[in-house]
Amino acid sequence: MALSLAALPSPLTAQPSGLDSTLDPGLDAAPPPALADGHPPLAGTRWSLVQYFNADGTGLVPATPGPYTLAFAADGTVVLQLDCNSASGSWTAGPATGALRLGALTATQAACVDMTLHDRILADAGDVRGYLVDDGHLWLALTPGNGAYDFVAVP
Repeated sequence: MALSLAALPSPLTAQPSGLDSTLDPGLDAAPPPALADGHPPLAGTRWSLVQYFNADGTGLVPATPGPYTLAFAADGTVVLQLDCNSASGSWTAGPATGALRLGALTATQAACVDMTLHDRILADAGDVRGYLVDDGHLWLALTPGNGAYDFVAVP
């Protein structure tokens, strides 16, 4: 089931219609034909957070671009920069289905000026269920009713 985010205020933008938070936990099932191209392999990619959408229509946008990044290593490690902290853990994806899981994250504990997004991302990491790449953006779907994240590719 795709989330409807039409009520979000600017600068938040709507997520693509193909983002599905109800993906089956299996990572190897065949994708719906219309979504097959939106799930490229993630290994070796790096992304910067644009915005977080809550399912209730609210959201969060970083005060400055760049302090929140996500990088997927080929060895199955995910590394996040969370403002003045960093975190790492494991990741598993099924590009055929768009399923994505993040393992438990270990994070540094410095007291950043604003911990709102930091805390939100750490709390949501275990709820990531799927991904979609659309127009240079990586969308992460959380469990149904918990929102989505929008990241942009970092060269």
